[in-house]
Amino acid sequence: MAQISRHVVWHGTEREEQELVAAVEQHCGCGPPDDANEPCSAHQLLIANQATLDRLLFARRIADQLRREEGVPTERGRRGRAARVS
Repeated sequence: MAQISRHVVWHGTEREEQELVAAVEQHCGCGPPDDANEPCSAHQLLIANQATLDRLLFARRIADQLRREEGVPTERGRRGRAARVS
């Protein structure tokens, strides 16, 4: 039986990729690097399949777009601005 490749490609921007990696690292439950256990669910998401990553990227982008259209600040917009003190 032939083994199926689990190769996936991130189709987002470099910044989106960095934010995804940071989120996965924040929620990682793998244990020590030399641990031979299965990858945690956060890391499994990265290798699940191409459709999963594509849907994740779509949901992230559409959520930001909808927030902008409704005049709600996005998380990325808040991070880059200094707080105003009256």
